[in-house]
Amino acid sequence: MRFRGGSLLFLQACIDENCGRNFCSGSITMLSNRETEVLQLIAKGITNTEAAQVLRLSKATIRTHLEHIYEKLDVTNRVEAVTEGLRQGLITL
Repeated sequence: MRFRGGSLLFLQACIDENCGRNFCSGSITMLSNRETEVLQLIAKGITNTEAAQVLRLSKATIRTHLEHIYEKLDVTNRVEAVTEGLRQGLITL
């Protein structure tokens, strides 16, 4: 894939081609706003139950968001998700 112009064109082309999932050699990941909220809470060390209470969601919904986060970040657990989220600048501590 060849790109001319600014990085916004590059980013848009990556999103268009890959629907926001681990695209462009894994350098950028698009999480939904809710997935980012869940990851941010998990980074603070709270449990799924606590995250569900804070966000007024069911525990099953939190688990589903985590599954999507793991898939998008290409990780297998909470620690890896938080580490990758921090590395990519998706969340802060």
